[in-house]
Amino acid sequence: MLADIKTDIDKHKEKKEIPVIVLANVRARAKRDTPPAMPNPVEKIMDRANIWCQRERIKHYTVNGMERPSLYEPFTSLCARLHPAPTKSTFPQLRQVMQNRQKSEA
Repeated sequence: MLADIKTDIDKHKEKKEIPVIVLANVRARAKRDTPPAMPNPVEKIMDRANIWCQRERIKHYTVNGMERPSLYEPFTSLCARLHPAPTKSTFPQLRQVMQNRQKSEA
C-alpha cells in the first residue's frame, strides 16, 4: 500500500520536492504471555514498512495518535522540511561590503 501511495505522489508532484514521512499508528498494548517463537503479525508488517522506508529514503515514525508526545518529533521534522531555516544572510555581497566598511572605519 505504501508503494502505491508513493507512486501516486511522485506522479502528481509536478517537479517540486514534496516532503514525505510515514507514520505508523499503533495502540499501546498490554503485554501478553506469548511464546517468542510466534511472530506478531503487526511487528511483521512494521518490519516490512521499515525496510521499504529505508530503501525509499523516507523517515518512518511509530506513533500513537492518542498520545500527543509521540507526535512531536514527526511534526517538527515535517515542518522543518516544509520551511527550512533561512541562511544567515540572504545578501552575501552586502555583508562583505558592510564588513569592509567597518574595517576601514576602525
